[in-house]
Order: sequence, then structure tokens, then C-alpha cells
Amino acid sequence: MTLKAPHGPVETEIKVHIISDDGEARGVATIGLGFGQYATPAVIAARIDEFEKNDLPRLAPGYRLQTAQELFDTACLEKAGETYATPKAWMSYQPIE
Repeated sequence: MTLKAPHGPVETEIKVHIISDDGEARGVATIGLGFGQYATPAVIAARIDEFEKNDLPRLAPGYRLQTAQELFDTACLEKAGETYATPKAWMSYQPIE
């Protein structure tokens, strides 16, 4: 095992929006991304994938990650109290480049 020098005095985490299979309940899961390291987009994507496949079914059975459209609805509900039509750009997630 190779130890890396820390990038900085940080401990990073990301909040991921989840929804019940029936679409009735929404929630937020906090995922740790590491201690002393800045997370790259590839690290974040891999950690979310691992969370979806391994952690989410065990920690919150009956929940899944929100789709892009559901995430837009969540943002609208939180900010305006109602939903709106989804912008075309929000039809799917964009790949990390």
C-alpha cells in the first residue's frame, strides 16, 4: 500500500438525492469521499456507483438514486414549492469529461 501525502486539511463528502421506488418519498444520503484528499470527478462518479450498487440497497431498502428529471423536481419543490416542466438539458445526466 502506497501512502499519499494529504492534499489539504479536508474531509470531503457529497450529498446524493434518493427517492422511494414508488416515488412518494424523497431523501438525501451523505457519502464520504475521503480524508485529506480532494476528490476528482472520476472518484466521485465511482463512489456514487459503489453507493448505488452496494450501500443504498442495504441502508435504505426500497430507495434508489433520483433520475435527472426527479432531481429537477426536487430542486423546484425545495426552491419554489411546486414542480415545472423539465428543461431538455435535464433529460439525463451528462458524462464526466
